[in-house]
Amino acid sequence: MTCMILDDNPLARDISSQLVAQEEDLILAAECSSAQEAIDYLKTNTVDLILMDIEMPQISGLEFLRSLTNRPLIIIVSGHAQYAVYGYEFSVADYLVKPVHPDRFRVAIEKARNLLAAKSRAWGVQNKEFIFIKDNSVLQKINFSDMLWLEAQGDYVKVHTPEKSFMVHTTLKSIEDKLPPQRFVRVHRSFVISLEKIDKIEENIIYVKNKAIPVSDTYWKSLKKRLDIV
Repeated sequence: MTCMILDDNPLARDISSQLVAQEEDLILAAECSSAQEAIDYLKTNTVDLILMDIEMPQISGLEFLRSLTNRPLIIIVSGHAQYAVYGYEFSVADYLVKPVHPDRFRVAIEKARNLLAAKSRAWGVQNKEFIFIKDNSVLQKINFSDMLWLEAQGDYVKVHTPEKSFMVHTTLKSIEDKLPPQRFVRVHRSFVISLEKIDKIEENIIYVKNKAIPVSDTYWKSLKKRLDIV
């Protein structure tokens, strides 16, 4: 896990770097004495974690956090407990009050490790290109790129592909939760479709391979936000 120390106080940076050195899997990638220095570093580099103060000259820690678009994990290390409320606003991994005890630092780093591991697992799921479904007694692999639409039919879901349709004993919501949300969208309580397989839309009807699929009013607004309408 790579980290950055951001603090305008040289002594505080030294103490934080000593604590970091005690964690075998924690790599100190950068030490920054100002938010601008950190911003410049992050333009061309990435880190998993930032250990940072709040009160800094010119650009404060809060302003720095608000400027980040792809925010790494954050542990605030501050001499003032009153800023802890901002931990909720920015979903920080932990909030440490100076002087930081080594045991308390280890607890914060363990929280960061767990959050990073969860993030990595989620990223792995999002980047899978297939799913396995149980078709009778066979586990069938289906690529997301082959899926056209999914249709709820009682206690079953019918998964349509160009070559074949599969009946799965499950709920539509259960399969939907396993699909990459950037590629599939619910358009009706009984239908989930692949966005890339839409041929055309007329009124509240979507056509996928000549199949007319209704779009309910409940889902129409969210669907329009997903479409690149010129």
